[in-house]
Amino acid sequence: MSRKVFILGLGAQKAGTTWLHHELTQSPETNMGELKEYKALRNPEKNISQQIKRWRKDKKILIQTLGINQNPSIAEFAELPKDQKQILMMIKNKYYFQYFKSLVAGSDNIKATGDISPHYCILNKNKLKYTKKELEKIGLQVKVIYLMRDPVERVWSQLRMIRRKQTNRLVCSYPTEAESLEALFSTERFARNTHYEITINNIEKSFDPKDIFYDFYENLFQESTLSRLSQFLGITFSEPDFQTKINASPKSEQLSPGLNKKIALEYKETYVKMIEKFGPSLYDLWPNAKFAQ
Repeated sequence: MSRKVFILGLGAQKAGTTWLHHELTQSPETNMGELKEYKALRNPEKNISQQIKRWRKDKKILIQTLGINQNPSIAEFAELPKDQKQILMMIKNKYYFQYFKSLVAGSDNIKATGDISPHYCILNKNKLKYTKKELEKIGLQVKVIYLMRDPVERVWSQLRMIRRKQTNRLVCSYPTEAESLEALFSTERFARNTHYEITINNIEKSFDPKDIFYDFYENLFQESTLSRLSQFLGITFSEPDFQTKINASPKSEQLSPGLNKKIALEYKETYVKMIEKFGPSLYDLWPNAKFAQ
């Protein structure tokens, strides 16, 4: 009997992950749990000082959230509200692994579960290897999905989302999208989600090629891509909705060619390495790649 699949979605942010998660939840052969993004996996701190600082912060969060019962049994954990579950899964990963084990247990019809969290694009190879090892210990086969998007379009879409949801004061402080984008496109908030070559390097040092699925936002909303994904995961999708873009951030203005080029040149290495890896057809999918030639 084949092992159940754990789908580890690493992003990228604004590359169709919310739509993909929706389609996965519609399959009768998956149980994705209570959240789209669990955000439970974190890189380990680099030194003792940072480890102590994180431990103190986590301890404070646990006390505020859970009171004295900071180590609930698995049965007690299952009865917690989903926001408390998420906090425990983040601070104590053992709950994360047991949670997903429970989602596929006891049902032959459920073939897959998983976590589609674009924040995981920054996970280093050690954390990815650890996650794979722990999930395999509980009998799950880990399959990675990583979706990418034209870097200029991805950065711009992220910025529009932030301004639409008013989630960052600095990003929202500029009068126009273009002014905000020109000032901030190279900052860490945007760059860490856009340097696909770094994420791919960590993925490929941690997983077998047969367990990795790459594709592009620009290709995602079509039958052929979903068919390949269905074969990769070993599950059947329900009738897909290719017309509805979930969590979309519509454009209210156009960027100048000069700003397009400026952003593309900032991410030139990403364009170059992705074209080297996936071939020149990417020039057709990513029009802004021409600026990085």
